[in-house]
Amino acid sequence: MFPPKAELMKYKIMVTTLLTAGRLVTGGIPQGHYSYLFVDEAGQAAETECIVPIAGLLTPQRCQVVLAGDPKQLGPTIMSRMAKNYGMDVSLLERLMRDINLYKSHQSHGFNDRFVTKLLRNYRSHPAILKIPNELFYEGELQPYAHAEKCNLYSTWECLPKKGFPLIFHGVAGTHERDNDSPSVYNMAEVEVLKEYLKALVHHHKKDRTRIKPGEIGIIAPYRKQVEKIQNALRMDKDLRKENLENILIGSVEQFQGKEFNVILVSAVRSNPKLTAHKQQFTLGFVDDEKRFNVAMTRAQALLIVIGDPRVLKADQIWNRFIHYCSKEGGYRGITVSEEEEEDTSMYTQQTSEESDSATAGSC
Repeated sequence: MFPPKAELMKYKIMVTTLLTAGRLVTGGIPQGHYSYLFVDEAGQAAETECIVPIAGLLTPQRCQVVLAGDPKQLGPTIMSRMAKNYGMDVSLLERLMRDINLYKSHQSHGFNDRFVTKLLRNYRSHPAILKIPNELFYEGELQPYAHAEKCNLYSTWECLPKKGFPLIFHGVAGTHERDNDSPSVYNMAEVEVLKEYLKALVHHHKKDRTRIKPGEIGIIAPYRKQVEKIQNALRMDKDLRKENLENILIGSVEQFQGKEFNVILVSAVRSNPKLTAHKQQFTLGFVDDEKRFNVAMTRAQALLIVIGDPRVLKADQIWNRFIHYCSKEGGYRGITVSEEEEEDTSMYTQQTSEESDSATAGSC
């Protein structure tokens, strides 16, 4: 049902999707009726979608447009390669900030605050989780304002390598695989490690006599097949299938943009110890994407666990920085990587075997 024009014009505030706003135009709402047009998540909207309400409802002398979003996170989802080649995967927000001097940051004066307002207070994440994305993508300007009671929920968790540092990178010497009927890849070694962390989290909640609620735990994997393998593993595992885990969201990075969870587990998937460092840079695929990395690492409020193969991931500058940070701060677990070890892949096989033997259900 679409109400008549006279009915719609009684409201001072109208909330619609970008494309539905076109109905306001075709329904006869006059230009200038609204004094402000706010576009939320403008960094993820295709430019053509963003223009729909602006083109039909904006009178420059009487109306102001506010684009709210983060150009450092995921942009528009565009399936057509041709559309990408013509720039359709860049949002209006990002293009303005990239190409138009008015919205660019001056080298010494920063942004003109008449045209760009930067929201610098982060009310989501523990400072340890926020640190690397802040330095890599936001010039260190973000200020941690998360409520201490919320972001310290897991600061004394028994599985943390270092208490007070709720961040873990767990190095796994696995191998990514691909089924004949699918181009998507998966890594069963990482699925097994992820299950053990999940059991430990379930045990933690049982001990506190609390249940896992929506928004408590999210699991991110960059490949659809890995998402399927994790979902199947939770259903098939004799310990986990008895638990009430339907509130755990398992999905790709795209499904997590704009969401937040107390705990985030990330499986990086890509792993191939026989590749040289030079070749690795061309095989990371989806994992080698700054915006996806930024979204994945900034969803957690109180605990972030990243599972991946450091031999491959360290070839990427951003992942290298993250892994080094976890190691330096005492949040690293799993296989050890050094220049000498890279020459001997048999060592990784041995370590992986030992690690699997020592893993027990619900243990750390």
